[in-house]
Amino acid sequence: MMNHPNEDSIERQVKQLPKPVLKTDVKNKMVISLMEDAHYVEKRKTYMFDTKKIIFSLAGVLTFIIFSFAMITMLLKPDHNANTNAFSLSIDQKDKVEIEKLIPFRESYVGDNSAVVGILRQLPGKNFLKEVSLSTKQEPYGIHAQYSGRTKDFETYWENENGERIFLYNATTLFILVQNVDEVTFDVKTKEGIHSFQATRKELENFYGMKLRDLSKHQTQWENVLKSTFSDKEKITSFYDNQIFNNVDWTLSPTFHSDKSTKMIGKKGKLGVMYPTFTAKQYGKYLWGFWGNANELQGNVKIVGMKKGSGTITKVLNSEGVAVWEGGPLLGPIHGADQHTPCNMLFPSSGIWCLYVYLNNKPFDYIVVKVQ
Repeated sequence: MMNHPNEDSIERQVKQLPKPVLKTDVKNKMVISLMEDAHYVEKRKTYMFDTKKIIFSLAGVLTFIIFSFAMITMLLKPDHNANTNAFSLSIDQKDKVEIEKLIPFRESYVGDNSAVVGILRQLPGKNFLKEVSLSTKQEPYGIHAQYSGRTKDFETYWENENGERIFLYNATTLFILVQNVDEVTFDVKTKEGIHSFQATRKELENFYGMKLRDLSKHQTQWENVLKSTFSDKEKITSFYDNQIFNNVDWTLSPTFHSDKSTKMIGKKGKLGVMYPTFTAKQYGKYLWGFWGNANELQGNVKIVGMKKGSGTITKVLNSEGVAVWEGGPLLGPIHGADQHTPCNMLFPSSGIWCLYVYLNNKPFDYIVVKVQ
């Protein structure tokens, strides 16, 4: 029977065996091999990193090219909606005017009430339109629209420049579309009373320098004319400044004493300028006096001039050698007047001149003087 060694004897025998020895050149080869493997791994990492950088760079360049191409395409592509929705005529940016919707009305007549109302329902202020009446029995044929409301939004909507823009735009549109209308009137009923605007076809065609009916057949020209006009605040103001001279009495204003020692020319109890000699092409210093209640007499003073027969409004106020529309503020009582303001004025030519004064951007009154 054969004896099998136990585990302890086997372990003792293994310990007594000589340890294997690697030759030096074999060790060196192993070390070099391991080092080469490490270098290869590091190199591969670097290569992979560089590859990622290249891929990301190419992706970035491609993205930039696509974005640039999209932007250029967008800029060059014609915007078919720009012609009809390019601008808002009021403080309400939702109150857009779409000319395409007005085209079907371009052969309208004053006698067609549904057509006239249909036009006004497309225009600014449509939500406040209460009544439309037509004058058709005899010339001049007219359209009279009335607006009213009881909300604060209504009062704000028609204030100052916003109301002026709406009136002018709506009147222009009616003269373009309605063949036989000679004049239009808009009344706005506010807490302060009724504010009226009236314009004739002749006035507006002189303002635009063209026959407005012609625009109904050329939509692009129509759009361009309106955009150039209603993006120019000074141009709109010039229409109202010109219009205000239509009712001027060109009789020379009289002189009066504002107090015992001060002589003025103007309208006693309303406005006047200390009476000097008005000389063309020479700067002059003038003192204006005003009378009225505190609500009227506030804000800066604007003076618009027009020489009789010229039909041209002129900047007569001057500030440091530059012609301006608006001067300084009111400075309190003087020489019997409730308020006063000093100013420099320059008249470009001799003749009969009307000087229309605005206070706080509202027409106040005018005087007529002779410039030597």
